Amino acid sequence: MSAPPGIQLGASRDEDHEAQVCVIGSGAAGGVIAKELSERGISVVVLEEGSWFDKDDYGKWPPSETFRRIYRDAGTTMAMGGPRSPAIALPLGRAVGGSTVVNGGVSYRTPPDVLDVWEKAGVPYPRDVITRAFERVEDVIQVRPTREEVMGGSARAFRRGADKLGLSTHPMKRNTPTCQGCCRCIFGCPEDHKKAIHLSYLPRALAKGARVLAECHAEELLFEGERATGVVARSSSGALVTVRARSVVLALGAIQTPIFLGRHGLGGRSGALGKNLAIHPSARVLAEFDEPIDGHKGAFQGLFCDAFEDMGLKLNGIFLPPGLMGAQLPYVGARARQALTRYRHMGAFGVMVSDESVGRVVDAPWGPHIHYSLHPRDKELLVQGVVQAARIWFAAGARRVFPAFRGLAVVEREKDLAKIDPRRVAATDLELGAFHPMGTCRLSPDPRAGVVRPDFRHNEVEALHVVDASWFPTSLRVNPQVTIMAFATLAAEEIARSLG
Repeated sequence: MSAPPGIQLGASRDEDHEAQVCVIGSGAAGGVIAKELSERGISVVVLEEGSWFDKDDYGKWPPSETFRRIYRDAGTTMAMGGPRSPAIALPLGRAVGGSTVVNGGVSYRTPPDVLDVWEKAGVPYPRDVITRAFERVEDVIQVRPTREEVMGGSARAFRRGADKLGLSTHPMKRNTPTCQGCCRCIFGCPEDHKKAIHLSYLPRALAKGARVLAECHAEELLFEGERATGVVARSSSGALVTVRARSVVLALGAIQTPIFLGRHGLGGRSGALGKNLAIHPSARVLAEFDEPIDGHKGAFQGLFCDAFEDMGLKLNGIFLPPGLMGAQLPYVGARARQALTRYRHMGAFGVMVSDESVGRVVDAPWGPHIHYSLHPRDKELLVQGVVQAARIWFAAGARRVFPAFRGLAVVEREKDLAKIDPRRVAATDLELGAFHPMGTCRLSPDPRAGVVRPDFRHNEVEALHVVDASWFPTSLRVNPQVTIMAFATLAAEEIARSLG
C-alpha cells in the first residue's frame, strides 16, 4: 500500500511533532475537525491507530481479509448483556477514515424531534446554524438518493411488497454519487464511489498542511496543570511518537473514547463516563423467491421503509455476501450447500430500533468490555419489526422467510406470522447486530450530569474536546454519520475560537 503525501505509516524511531491541535482518530469526527481547522490556517496532526488502505487493497481482498485488516478485533467486537440478553455483534472500523471506509454510506440528518430533545439537554445551537452544518457536510461527501438503476433486486422486491401493503418506501440517501451497485460497501468501495472521510475530508486537510500519523496508538495525554498539551502514542514498530499541541481533540469513537479518558482518571465526577450507551440493535430478515432477484447486483443499502418510524422502528435495505447469508440460514451440510445454490433467489432487509436500552463500556484487561442488556421494549419492537418485514416479503411473492429467531428458523406461510407473540419471544432467541455506538460521554451543561460541556470541552480539563458520537445525549433514529460530521463542523468553530 502507498499512502498519499502527508500520511505517515508508523514510525521507525521515536519522533516529536508540534501542532496547534492534535486530533486522535481520523473518522467521521476527526477527519472533519482536521479539514475545518486546517482550512482556517490552524496546524493539525491526526493520530490514527489503523493503517491506510485504498481501493487497490480492499478491491482485491475477500471479505474475510477485509475484516482482519480494516475492522477492530477483525470484526468480532461484541456487546454482551448477561444470560438474559443476546450477544450483539458490533463491528467497528479501524483505518485512516475510520468506520466511514466500511459503512454503508447512509447519510441522514438528525431528525427534528431528536434535535428538540437535544436542545432541552443542553445542545445550544440554533436550528438554522445546525442546518447550515448539515448542508456543508452533504456538499463535501456528495449525498444523493440512491439511483433507480443501482437500487438492487432485493430492494426492488421489498418495495414491490411494501407497495402492495400501502407502506411507504424511499431511496436511501448515501454519500455514493457515482455508485455502480457492486454491493461491497462494508468491505470498502473497490471503485472509490463512496466518499468516505479518506476520500473527502482528509484530502482537503492534507492540502492545507494537516498531517496524519497512521499506525500510531494514542497512549497518554500530556498536561500542564489542568490543561491538555499533547499526546504520546506508540507506533506499530514500538517507537514513541509525541505530539505537543495547544489543544487535543478526542475522536476515537463511543467505545474507545471513554476508555481513554478513564485510564487518565478523567470524566468520573459526573458518573456518566462510559454509561448511556446506545447502539441501534438490528436484525436481518431473509427471504427466498422462486425466481432470481439478484440482490447482489445493486447498492448494499438502496431503500428504506419509514412506515413504522412512529414506533421507533426503521426498515433498512441491506444485502449480504454468501458467507454471511449462509450463516443465518438454518441449515448444515448438504442442505446448507443446496440452500446457497439459491443465493440469486434470496432477498434481505434489516430492522433497526432507536433504542431505549442503555449499556455501558468499562475497561478490562483485554480492552473495552461492552455491556448492553436489551430492554423489553426494544426486544418487542425488534420482533414486531421482523414480523412486519416478513409480511412485506410475503406480499412481494417470497416462498419462505427466514426470521432471525432461534426456534423459528423458517416461516413457510404468511398466516403463521400471526402466531408470533413479541412478548413471548426471549431476547436470547434473537440474532442481532449493531453499528452505531453513541452516548458514552454524554453532553450536559451540568458537570454533575455529563462528561462534555455544550461547547464540546471536557468538563474537567481545559483544551480537551470530545467530538465523536460519545457526546450524544440520546439515541438517534437514523444512521449517525452525518450527525457526527455536522456537529464536528460546529465543534471546529468552537476549537478555533478557543485558540484565539
